[in-house]
Amino acid sequence: MKPVITLDFDGVICDSLEECLVTAYNAYHRLEGSDRWADSTADIKPEIADSFRRLRHYARNAPELWLIMYWAITEGKDLDQAQYDALTSRYAAKLPVFEPIFFESRHVLSSADLDRWLGLHRMYPEFRDGWEEVKGRFPTYIVTTKDLVSVQYFNRHWRLGIPDEHLWTKERALAKGEIVQRIAVESGQPIQNVLFVDDHPHHVREVAATGARCFWASWGFLGARGNGPVAGEGEVFTKISRLADLKPYLHS
Repeated sequence: MKPVITLDFDGVICDSLEECLVTAYNAYHRLEGSDRWADSTADIKPEIADSFRRLRHYARNAPELWLIMYWAITEGKDLDQAQYDALTSRYAAKLPVFEPIFFESRHVLSSADLDRWLGLHRMYPEFRDGWEEVKGRFPTYIVTTKDLVSVQYFNRHWRLGIPDEHLWTKERALAKGEIVQRIAVESGQPIQNVLFVDDHPHHVREVAATGARCFWASWGFLGARGNGPVAGEGEVFTKISRLADLKPYLHS
């Protein structure tokens, strides 16, 4: 029985760090009523950009990018997980207000100069190393908090070949654990036969609780900072350093 492959997008397939930096910067200022706008990272103060890059791995979704940008602009210093969690609680009302402005700002940026917007992204070489082993051979889904239009664009641009109906994006408004369970049911597969790959420990742990086989992509936003999640009691997930590391699990 072939396993079902479920993949996060940003942090696993796509390195969107620079694009998130520019879009979050623009959306933050629009929310504040400022006309300040960046067309590229060169338009952002280096100290703000560097702080955002250091902290990006904490954000689980687009709304939380407001918090990363807010902290980068107003404080700039490092955070630990407990401090970050406290801030998300403190500013919980602000985050959903930021979300539509973030995606609107992304649309404005990409519409103004598509080539420049594309240049803010790259496909991870660690994803490419192993993708041909998976592509077209196993049922594959994307499970992401990214918007559908952007995912569809890169699906075509990079010729990933994943069917549109297999793109579970932010518009579904479901937790990743629930999405993976639904994919298992729709595929007629036991949950243990679903392989899930994500770079964010929160999502890995959430999906691991469903019984799916979970893998932490160490090349993503957190791994790029030189550290990684530590498995707690009862948590089961496997660290991989490239997509090709899934190979032993594809025929089991």
